[in-house]
Amino acid sequence: MHQIVVFLSAIFLSLNLGFAKVQKASDITHQMSMDIAQSEILWEGCKKSNFIGGTMSLLAGGKCHNGSMKFKKANLKLENGMLKRGSVVIDMDSILVLDLDAKTNKKSHDKLMAHLRNEDFFNVSAHKEATFKITEATLQKNKTYKVSGVLELVKNRAEIKDIVFNLSPAGKDQVRAKASFYIDRKKWKVGQEGFMNKAAINPNFKIDLNLVFKKTEVK
Repeated sequence: MHQIVVFLSAIFLSLNLGFAKVQKASDITHQMSMDIAQSEILWEGCKKSNFIGGTMSLLAGGKCHNGSMKFKKANLKLENGMLKRGSVVIDMDSILVLDLDAKTNKKSHDKLMAHLRNEDFFNVSAHKEATFKITEATLQKNKTYKVSGVLELVKNRAEIKDIVFNLSPAGKDQVRAKASFYIDRKKWKVGQEGFMNKAAINPNFKIDLNLVFKKTEVK
């Protein structure tokens, strides 16, 4: 239920916040970089609500789970101060389940965590990273960014098109970029774990990207 990337990806620093402005007096260049600690990926995956005509509503009554993941690093390419291409790496080992309390609902929490981390889904022990490579990024007239790229997840690659990021200030010298979209896990052959789960779990899961970019000074 992640992707992110991802997913991934994201990075629309640009925002006309002076991406590569040179201060002639001090010869300092201002750039924007993604704040890995503050940026995150939120995921939501749901069971199907109409499995076998609703006769298994206790199992598949549209119940959803959600959680988060973190980025490991970002490498962004700018042209004339605007994002054009680059890549972000997602730390699959950071995946968390947030809707089930690890203490008060430990059994269900641990079961879902194991399910997501083993071969049923992301096989984290074998695939600790996912990568989103930006192939196109354009600034829209309404000051949003439209980004397309290729996500590599559990060694499978597929394209994600037209992710729209909304930009807003996020404090001094910071920009926040947010996007929400759905991806089909079948494109990455994620979750092919038997008839029951394939039939009961919705193949589409939601990704929310909450990215923070900060201005840095490079002499």
